[in-house]
Amino acid sequence: MEQVEYWEGRDGNEYIECNTESMLLHPYTHMWNRILEKINPLCSALEVGANIGVNLQALKHLMPGIKCSAIEPNTKARRRLLQDGIEVHPYVAEEPWDNMGMFDLVFTRGVLIHVNPKSLPLVYENMYNHSSRYIVMTEYFAPKREMIPYHGKNDLLWRADYAGEIMNMYPDLKLVDYFFIYKRDPVAPQDNVTVFIMEKT
Repeated sequence: MEQVEYWEGRDGNEYIECNTESMLLHPYTHMWNRILEKINPLCSALEVGANIGVNLQALKHLMPGIKCSAIEPNTKARRRLLQDGIEVHPYVAEEPWDNMGMFDLVFTRGVLIHVNPKSLPLVYENMYNHSSRYIVMTEYFAPKREMIPYHGKNDLLWRADYAGEIMNMYPDLKLVDYFFIYKRDPVAPQDNVTVFIMEKT
């Protein structure tokens, strides 16, 4: 899988250096505070494509005692996750997750945009099957899928209606809330992402 290989290698390592905890913890904590206002208390969470785990650190800050787990293809990032006490599962998003158990919340932040569209149904299946209640996606939205060049390369980033696609696959998923985070937000900017909060009913 070309996309997985990109994040496993040098480009994934460079991403770690450019997206540090000191840069991201405040906006991510602000985002998760908004999300947690809409859902019930959580005991466990799984991040798909966690990188160094800043989302999970934000969750742990807001909900001390939550059990945090991650799926992450990059070796350097996995070492950091383990150092921070986060359980790391030996999978990538685009393959079956066997014997992994259930989590109150399964989520992505800026990951589905980098998954080959042909692999998305399996990713959705994994997320749905391992979530006992909530799925959250924070991604670039577009009503129709469109490929966007990423660092001058094609087939590494797509905008799409990811929440709509998974809800079409699983009609028992209910949209709880959604909101947009603008890059010029005066308090906690992010890169024009849309957050979708879904619940199994």
